[in-house]
Amino acid sequence: EALKELESSQKCQSLAMHSFLMLPMQRITRLPLLAEAVLNRLPSNSPQLPAARESLRILNGLVSECNESARSMERMEQLLLLSQQLDFRDLKAVPIISASRWLVKKGDASKI
Repeated sequence: EALKELESSQKCQSLAMHSFLMLPMQRITRLPLLAEAVLNRLPSNSPQLPAARESLRILNGLVSECNESARSMERMEQLLLLSQQLDFRDLKAVPIISASRWLVKKGDASKI
């Protein structure tokens, strides 16, 4: 209820919390585009060219790391959801949540 009140506030420009959480990630993904635009506008004999190329390489690596972390968190959320849906009844529950595991296939299951 408090979240809905905050989201409807003019100070938040009526944006959902999700919007504020996504903004930093969106900014990071735009940085290589900005660096590439700067690089393309530098003269071919500019002394700043090597630093601009290195900056672009580093920013592309940063974006790759961010994407991989987001993918990892999404996989973990899927496993958490699955673990909440599994019912082992009288059997010992099998721990399925692990950073080294992820869903390979998603779909309906049949009871045997």
